[in-house]
Amino acid sequence: MSDARITALVINRNRPEETQRAVESIKNQTYKDIEIVIHDNSDLNMGVALPSNIAAKKSKAKYLFFLDNDAYLPNENYISRLAWILEDFPRCAFVFGRVLNPDVTDQWIEIFNLNDPSVLQKCKSFNGNGVLIRRDAYLEVGGYEPTFFAYYLEPELASRFYKAGYYGMYVPITMTHEQTQKARESDMVAYLLVRNGYLYHIKQREMGKIIRRFGWALLHCSPSVFVKAHYDTLRMLSKWICD
Repeated sequence: MSDARITALVINRNRPEETQRAVESIKNQTYKDIEIVIHDNSDLNMGVALPSNIAAKKSKAKYLFFLDNDAYLPNENYISRLAWILEDFPRCAFVFGRVLNPDVTDQWIEIFNLNDPSVLQKCKSFNGNGVLIRRDAYLEVGGYEPTFFAYYLEPELASRFYKAGYYGMYVPITMTHEQTQKARESDMVAYLLVRNGYLYHIKQREMGKIIRRFGWALLHCSPSVFVKAHYDTLRMLSKWICD
């Protein structure tokens, strides 16, 4: 790893052209003190948590930047705006921008408890796609939860940041994410959304959201995925609550 101020991680999985576009959008940023690390999940899918934690431990940078390989930064000042926030607010652990779908609708904006997506503000959680994180804070709280593999990584990590006395911020500067409908509807995604959703909401004691997650599972999971997600949640529950 180099002595760059920011380590940017892009995880590729069978999408070389999209990954190249993501990397080029980082290279085109006005903020230049960045090393770019590409992790290839094509042969062995390690998810998001493990590669992110490995990159954080090996990095010498002050900040970590995560970008999905099917996303890109159309605004050349995106990273500089995020870095400015972390430089000026030492207890701010993470900052992220406005992630737009190709149809220019906001992505998952409702889960961040934002009053207005056009206003700079503190937030409860963050979008792991296009987020800048203070590396020492990330390592202090243990990084992404490896059990989660992917999905619900961000709110789970954000809850530990807040318990450690940090907070996060949202900046209304945009980037684009082109996640395909097929990717969003795969059995693996459905399984992880159900299992990880239960584990996260149980630890947060959010009974209403647990019930809503059950309803979502009934509507979106195949019978086999539904059974496996609930079985694995029950199997993991005692250890998860005690950790």
